[in-house]
Amino acid sequence: MNRFKYITSLLVLLMSLSFAVPVMAAPSDGTQNTENTGISEEPEGAVSDEASTAESSAYEAKAVRVINAVTETDSALTEAVEEEAAVAAEEAAAVEEQNTGLSGSKVVEFARQFLGRNYRYGGTSLTSGTDCSGFTMAVYRNFGISLPHSSRSQRSIGTAVGSLEEAQAGDLICYSGHVALYMGNGQIIHSMNSKKGVVISNARYNSILAIRRVL
Repeated sequence: MNRFKYITSLLVLLMSLSFAVPVMAAPSDGTQNTENTGISEEPEGAVSDEASTAESSAYEAKAVRVINAVTETDSALTEAVEEEAAVAAEEAAAVEEQNTGLSGSKVVEFARQFLGRNYRYGGTSLTSGTDCSGFTMAVYRNFGISLPHSSRSQRSIGTAVGSLEEAQAGDLICYSGHVALYMGNGQIIHSMNSKKGVVISNARYNSILAIRRVL
């Protein structure tokens, strides 16, 4: 918009200068005396009113064309920005709608569907197999929440929970080299190992290093 004002001001200045057409004064000496002949002559180099008007009109027409071009360009840019903003707002609204009323209980309910699925080292597919962090990551991914694929990294995300007694459904229960999803009532659901796959266990089956709240 500042560029538009600058260009407009420049064009106005050019237009004003175009009206200042110099007119030479008649020479005081050596000129033909036209009083007796009845002939009126313009001094050499003078510009007629018609030529000045035509030139001014040309400047005005050019100025209008440039201003229209600038206006159209600015309008196109504004429209593109508004369109991008609208798309971003729709995406944000979709995520918000998806997460409306999201609770740990819903997360656990979703995770329970995959009981008995295979453990697969490095896996992140709830259907074909996951490792421990891949399981918690894939479960939360379904709700639009991104977790790192590492039990060590998941140990430091979200907010800390002081003890298992304070834990809520959906919290991450972190062990040495392992992570699980807390279900409540002292139980966890996790992709345990290659022999057992996704199972429900007692949360105290091993020493708890940290509890992290994602929601």
